[in-house]
Amino acid sequence: MEISQIFTEYQQKACQLKSSDLYFFPGKDHYRVIILSQSNYIECDQLSLPLGQQLIQYIKYQAEMDITDCRRPQVGSWQLGFQGQTITLRVASVATVSGLESLVVRFLYPLSMLNLHFEQQYRFKRLTNSLAIKQGLILLAGQMGCGKTSTLHAALADLPSHKVVVTIEEPVEIFNANYLQFEVNPPAHLDYADLLMIALRLRANVIVIGEIRDSKTASLAIEAALSGHLVLSTIHARSTRGCWLRMLDLEVTEPLLKEAVVGLAYQKLLVKADGRLSADLDYATGGVLIKLLEQKKEFTDDIF
Repeated sequence: MEISQIFTEYQQKACQLKSSDLYFFPGKDHYRVIILSQSNYIECDQLSLPLGQQLIQYIKYQAEMDITDCRRPQVGSWQLGFQGQTITLRVASVATVSGLESLVVRFLYPLSMLNLHFEQQYRFKRLTNSLAIKQGLILLAGQMGCGKTSTLHAALADLPSHKVVVTIEEPVEIFNANYLQFEVNPPAHLDYADLLMIALRLRANVIVIGEIRDSKTASLAIEAALSGHLVLSTIHARSTRGCWLRMLDLEVTEPLLKEAVVGLAYQKLLVKADGRLSADLDYATGGVLIKLLEQKKEFTDDIF
């Protein structure tokens, strides 16, 4: 079987499962092929070392990466068709201590392919209703691969077309021609904070930050939320209230948080009996948010 056919089989299997990542990891005498789907790592194949290296070279070539450099970290991308839709593949490679390359392919699906279903639709509706607010900060946490970015983009879908929406991501996961979309690019000295400053100068109505991960970005997000912008971002936390605590860890003062934050959310994926995925979204805003913060404990369903 040709190398291109081997990869096509992996790609189609990954897309059918709506997998987020496809890994090629070298071992002592073979490559492991692993699919990340629904937060589960599935080893779907093993390849000989020569075949694994050929496949990595093929993927790098298609992603317009330097196939002559097998040591330094590289990133690339290309687009493929699947079921009439265009899927973007983001590729990253790096050599291990053994000298063999490892590679991961990230699958970025269009919103129309994701078939988002929420366990409690009224909670998602509460989130979309919050977007009518002209300024403030909305934070969403959840495990990797639980659909946080998809949820934010789905909530934005009903915004009036005259709204100026800027997204800042690493990488851009969902493309929308109606938005101004920027991608974090450290080699070009464009990190989240740099691009957030640009978004402020553009006077965007809505700013979507892929992730708040450092104090500088957290501070700028607060500044944007207090100066007439609606800011939406993901953040690493283990609960709805954890979003608040994480911002405190990033050196944002509690008075500023109380002034800026208009919504906190946590999302996880549930696998239904028929195999379908359902997003379980907790969202606190208004009086629910105030009650959550006053109680000084984890957010639970009995607050709704």
